[in-house]
Amino acid sequence: MRDRFIVNMYDENEELKSSIVCKSYRQIAKETGEEYHVCRNIHLIGNGTIVKKFVHPMMKKLQKRLQILDI
Repeated sequence: MRDRFIVNMYDENEELKSSIVCKSYRQIAKETGEEYHVCRNIHLIGNGTIVKKFVHPMMKKLQKRLQILDI
């Protein structure tokens, strides 16, 4: 299976802390310590596939800390 995602992790000051190349949402969840469905939602909202009218405050914090990009 080929690499599909680049995961950028930021610190509190919004500076890039690390970048990881992953193959699946399951691998992203394992590397970041977040749940599978949370990683999937962060990617889909950030990608523009899902437009959420209202986003939970905790999800907003996670979106500032994690960025999941397609390769």
